[in-house]
Order: sequence, then C-alpha cells, then structure tokens
Amino acid sequence: MKSLVALDLIDEYRMLLTPFVQGSGMRLLGDDAPSLPLVLIETRRMDIGAVLLRHQRRREV
Repeated sequence: MKSLVALDLIDEYRMLLTPFVQGSGMRLLGDDAPSLPLVLIETRRMDIGAVLLRHQRRREV
C-alpha cells in the first residue's frame, strides 16, 4: 500500500475504526508517509460499535 500512496494512485480510503485504545504501535503508512488532503465523504456506524469512514483524495484541477 505504501507504494500506491507514494505514486498517488489511491482515490478513496476506507477505514474501519473500532473502539480500542492502546498507547503505542505502528503507523498505518509509516513515519515517512506524505500528508494527503482528504475529504470525508461518508461516516457509517456499525452494530458492532465500529465506525466506517470514507475519504476521497482531494485533487486540484
């Protein structure tokens, strides 16, 4: 996935967040991942207590 992000080939990101807190861990895309301008396009609450977040990559025209 890191190589796809680096080449700017991902148009939409979907993340499923579950209510679990931990003090440390690995970052999803690593410490050297670029900052990406994303626009939240949907949030959906699941019966299991998780939340689905859909973001689109904001691109300048």
